[in-house]
Amino acid sequence: KDRVTPQGAVAMARWLRRQFAENRPYDAFAREVLTWVGPTQSEGPGSFYKVLDAPDVVARSARQLFLGVRIECAQCHHHPSERWSQDDYFGLAGFFTGVVRKTLPSGRMAIFPQGGTDLKHPRTGDLVPTHALGSPPPDLAGTFDRRLPLADWMTAPDNPFFATAISNRLWAHYFGRGLVEPIDDLRGTNPATNEPLLAALASHLREVKFDLKAFTRTLLNSRAYQL
Repeated sequence: KDRVTPQGAVAMARWLRRQFAENRPYDAFAREVLTWVGPTQSEGPGSFYKVLDAPDVVARSARQLFLGVRIECAQCHHHPSERWSQDDYFGLAGFFTGVVRKTLPSGRMAIFPQGGTDLKHPRTGDLVPTHALGSPPPDLAGTFDRRLPLADWMTAPDNPFFATAISNRLWAHYFGRGLVEPIDDLRGTNPATNEPLLAALASHLREVKFDLKAFTRTLLNSRAYQL
């Protein structure tokens, strides 16, 4: 059975089209995807949570999409070519343990936050403190929606992945190849072909406040693109 109905697919497509037509800042765009509350068939990104229905699956997809980081190997063992461990894998997934999917009287599904808990380490059985990649566990006491502090961390100016990931994706779109390939595999052992350039692009995106049209204008007006 399909998880996303035709109505849900149309609703998300319309929402995506409106975000780009109105040039919504990319950090606000990402925040709404991460923290969506409401029916999955309303115009919005609710289908994201209908397709991805387990905390670790949501975390894995959000991490790869918005941060360009793959650590699915760490679900079972320490990442072979990076620093990420099983603690990092399940620590990030803990932000999504409070996502509840409810069926409304109309028969439609809706997404709501409802507290949340830390996940257990699959080998030791100990609770893994919920935390973002490379960051200490935040104080989640009294936090009703754990996704909010995650969205704060992800879109913060000092986040080492967020601006870099979308800068690399857009470069790949216009130039045919990312400065990092694959475009969703940013890691120390897979450096960019031009690290200073990628850092400058990410810095510029922050300077224009995640305005993707302004960033695109910079790319297309560059001598590299003109050539």
